[in-house]
Amino acid sequence: MANDMVRRDGGLPAATQMNINAAEGGTAVGVNYGGIHLHVDSPELIANLIQMYGIAPPAPEPAPAPPSYAAEWQALRTDAYCLFVLENEEYDCGGFSISKSNALERYTAAEYQVEFKSLSPAARDSLLNLPCIFARRNRSYRHTDKDHPVVVGRLTDIKVGMDTVRFRFNHFCVFSQEDINENADLFGLASCPLRNELDEEHWSIRSGSLQEMISQIGVDIE
Repeated sequence: MANDMVRRDGGLPAATQMNINAAEGGTAVGVNYGGIHLHVDSPELIANLIQMYGIAPPAPEPAPAPPSYAAEWQALRTDAYCLFVLENEEYDCGGFSISKSNALERYTAAEYQVEFKSLSPAARDSLLNLPCIFARRNRSYRHTDKDHPVVVGRLTDIKVGMDTVRFRFNHFCVFSQEDINENADLFGLASCPLRNELDEEHWSIRSGSLQEMISQIGVDIE
């Protein structure tokens, strides 16, 4: 009886299809001869088949490189930064809001109020170029827990409502908010013996290079 898998000269016909796939215990090679599919699990035989047919196994896809924010971070303004401190809202899904009564009043120098408080289109465009700290109110006065996260990043969109301002943002890095409490003077935060600026919900603009400040406490944006 003729066998479709055997040529008249006794050899094997050319494979119509070869599949090389990952399998438990090694690679599995499937060779399709006229509707018959062979699975081979032996590493030695797989190597021989690959050499016979001149087919290299598929290379694993490289893992995607993590995004880099270093250049974007360094391109932001270095003379001032935004500080947001929330109490009853999370920075969920890259967005949050703050009441106008807590916006650019306390702890914000007059020069920045003149530049930004109107929230005009020009002011909003300028705000998008400021680096930002996105914090939540300290769990204790002047201090918080080591696992209390704070985010640094930049604003990407600002929408002004009747009583609130809504923001969208990108975050570049997360570290412990206690690192800021312990270096309140470095960050230029208002502070007294009983409390500091991270104890109150508000949005302020502070002077100085946030890029240099976080670098001095050992935080790098990659």
